[in-house]
Amino acid sequence: MLSFKTLLLSLITLAASTLSAVLLLARYRGFLRLIPGVEDYKRGAGKAKQGDCRGAVEAFTKALAVNPTLVEAYIERGVARSQLGDHQGAIEDFTRAISINPNDIGAYLHRANLRTAKGDRLGALEDYQKASKLFFEQNTTHKSRHRLRHWQQQPPLPVRPLTPGEEFFSQGLSKARKEDHKGAIEDFNQALRLNPQNSQIYYNRGRSRFKLGDTQGAIADLTHALQSNPGNAEAYFILGNIYRKLGAYQRAILNYTQALQLWPNNPKVYYNRAIASAELADERKSAEDKQNSLEDYQKAAALFLQQEDLLNYRRAINHLPQSLQEEISPKESRNTDGFSSISAASAAKTNSVSQDKPQKSQPLLQLERKLLSLLSGDRGAATILLSKAQKKNPGRPADWYLEKAIWDLERERGR
Repeated sequence: MLSFKTLLLSLITLAASTLSAVLLLARYRGFLRLIPGVEDYKRGAGKAKQGDCRGAVEAFTKALAVNPTLVEAYIERGVARSQLGDHQGAIEDFTRAISINPNDIGAYLHRANLRTAKGDRLGALEDYQKASKLFFEQNTTHKSRHRLRHWQQQPPLPVRPLTPGEEFFSQGLSKARKEDHKGAIEDFNQALRLNPQNSQIYYNRGRSRFKLGDTQGAIADLTHALQSNPGNAEAYFILGNIYRKLGAYQRAILNYTQALQLWPNNPKVYYNRAIASAELADERKSAEDKQNSLEDYQKAAALFLQQEDLLNYRRAINHLPQSLQEEISPKESRNTDGFSSISAASAAKTNSVSQDKPQKSQPLLQLERKLLSLLSGDRGAATILLSKAQKKNPGRPADWYLEKAIWDLERERGR
């Protein structure tokens, strides 16, 4: 039987644990309230749960007016819009969600289902393929498998006949994907005669006009598209590219900045804004513009490194002085004794080498030096190559990853 003292201590401990949990929950809820738009988002989610799709759309729209990067609000609003029959609006929401988080499987699946219903079978197939690729890349957890099975069991939306305007638009999209931009523009023109208020048609015609070098036509179309849909980050990005090409660097920077407000983690926008700032610095002999350019190159390089995009990472980092390059390089790759994140993790493993790649085993330090020599000392690039090799071929010894990276580089350069 427990003594009174032991029982009292147990009750005190339980009370303290409960109080800590309550305080932690309160702190978490307080933190959530600090996220702009979260209250409107929660209200929208509640209305959607009750079946009030129109009220949900209104609440999600308010949330996004405050916080245009709240990806969950785009997805939930897209679902509500699709239930209201606004398939085009829903597709635009899922497209926006994907531009913010390109790894959201659900957004691709939602959009694929809607594209199927609209008759855009090619676009739907691309979305299903992307979702399938992400599914396997994201480690196929039990939750992911359950989610995919749930989607596979969902009945597809009924495929209704396309209106003439939608038919022309779909044909235009198909031609644009095949780089037949002249033919695409002809179809978009027909689509706009039938649907003159559709911002997506103006946006896509603007893209095709830009591809064909019709900068003024592209500016007019993209500007018109943004008047109806100011959340189209890619339209701002393309306008930035157009104005930079025309030498209007300040207007280019303004559009890139608008794109980044909606697309905050897109390294290509930082990279292009860096180019525009550098060109403006040369034109105005401005140290401030030069500094802005370096900051954007640094941000772009860091994001490319994070995304393991070796080619663009090297393009961005080559614009930076050595001191800034070292700030971006992963800490583990700065160790002069080797790449600890790769070597240390696998050095204890067996030293067998696969038969499908170079088999010669060399001391790790010699291999590391050879890899760095091929990359002109770029440790960040070396880390990307080793990380990719490790992800694709888990469980290999350290020298195998180094030899694989060296072999790939030498093959690429024709040695």
